Amino acid sequence: MHCGVLSVGVRKKLNLPSPFDLRLGDPLAVAALALRFPSVPVIIPHFGAGYFREALMAADQCPTIHFDTSSSNSWMRFNDGLTLQRVFRAAHAVMGSSRLLFGTDSSFFPRGWQTAVHDEQRHAADWLSGDDRAAIFGGNFERLFPE
Repeated sequence: MHCGVLSVGVRKKLNLPSPFDLRLGDPLAVAALALRFPSVPVIIPHFGAGYFREALMAADQCPTIHFDTSSSNSWMRFNDGLTLQRVFRAAHAVMGSSRLLFGTDSSFFPRGWQTAVHDEQRHAADWLSGDDRAAIFGGNFERLFPE
């Protein structure tokens, strides 16, 4: 399952259709599932990827919902005036730092580690305390997925 606007780069390069139904990517639908399984952490990717408002509402109702911060966050272009720092601030206001997980959407093919995405997200979160940043940029993942 995916939430929000999803683009698969290789499909675009090959001019292949992306048969994703945006109606099925609403984070509010995930909230109902998360409530049924309260011991399972649920991670909504890309801050909801265009469904940021809905993702925040879902997270407010379900303490097991987490957001990952991955991707270029190009979905913000659908929300006039929204910046990555505003996204971090709003998510932190609703969820605190303990339910935010850094992610770059890096992959082994073809992109690899995305330094620019990491740096942009670090900069957008520079107003947070050191402990909050440490949680988001590694600690929360390690807590949820111990070795």
